[in-house]
Amino acid sequence: MGSRSWTLVGRTLPLTATVLVGMGTYALAEELHDVAGAYRAQLPLTHYAIPSATIGFGLLALLFCVVARRAGVSFLRKDDDEEPYEAAQPPPGTRRKPSRFVRLLEARHFLPEVPPEGWTVPVAVGGSDRWMLDTKTESVALLVERDPGLTTVRVFIAGRGMKDPVSDARCVEILAHIRHVGEFYETDPDKDYPETRVWLGVPSGLRPRWKVPESIPPPRERVLSPHLVAARKYLPQRLPQGWSVPIAIGDDHGTEWKDGAWMIGTSNDWFIIVFLVTSKGRVKLSVTFFGGDGHEVSEGSAADMLRHFRGVLEFAQTEVTEGSPEAVSTRTYLGELAPEGGARVLLN
Repeated sequence: MGSRSWTLVGRTLPLTATVLVGMGTYALAEELHDVAGAYRAQLPLTHYAIPSATIGFGLLALLFCVVARRAGVSFLRKDDDEEPYEAAQPPPGTRRKPSRFVRLLEARHFLPEVPPEGWTVPVAVGGSDRWMLDTKTESVALLVERDPGLTTVRVFIAGRGMKDPVSDARCVEILAHIRHVGEFYETDPDKDYPETRVWLGVPSGLRPRWKVPESIPPPRERVLSPHLVAARKYLPQRLPQGWSVPIAIGDDHGTEWKDGAWMIGTSNDWFIIVFLVTSKGRVKLSVTFFGGDGHEVSEGSAADMLRHFRGVLEFAQTEVTEGSPEAVSTRTYLGELAPEGGARVLLN
């Protein structure tokens, strides 16, 4: 029986059963109403057979429908043309991954329409989503990768029968045939295939555009440490030529500058770090010099810069730290501060 016949039976069976029960009940009531009581008792059972059978058949049909529905059995099948289109769609919020064929078509868009001289026709084997081809001396593979917000074209170039990587000039010649990509940059090769050079490029028109804030956030000025404020008065009142304005460093950057420091740059690419320290029970001004290029600042250069500080009686040099890959060569001086009102300068 076809699906349309099952659909017709399933839709009409409950209604037919209800009609049969009603007709049988009505016929039985009519039989009981038309005969007298004594005579009625002598009536043969055949007078009640047809109404009773009609009622029984209708009740059985209704019972069958109820049991089938509770058991989860349904023969009410819709035709194929009645299936809603949304039933075949993925759940909301999910992204369907493009098929391998779609990914290959997208990647083929970046290869030359007609293979250049010496190039083989691109092929994709082994269920891979990358195109592979050979030139006269190299093997080339190309695929497209999609990350959230960014699409990249990845090109692999390796010499056939060669353990050495392909030269830069030859890679430039091969990459020049890749279409719809403005520029390429080389990324680290696979550790298992160090001879294969890997190049990445972004398709033209798909470069990510970084969001620009609609407005500059309102500045929240940081409260400087009292020790940092106290050290400011010892800096030069008028900055020498070539010195930058003092910059307050409020973060310790994982160092011992828990109270912050002042930083000044000079035209000689030297830097000065100034803050207050306690040495032998007395507050002193710590002035540290270091070169931006890692070179040590000479004593003569340090003396020429120290003379610009105010309120310092004298400076004493500390031990010079030697530079290393982890440290910078510095030269530090501790300045004896002039007492204020005869009192010793102490930190709280």
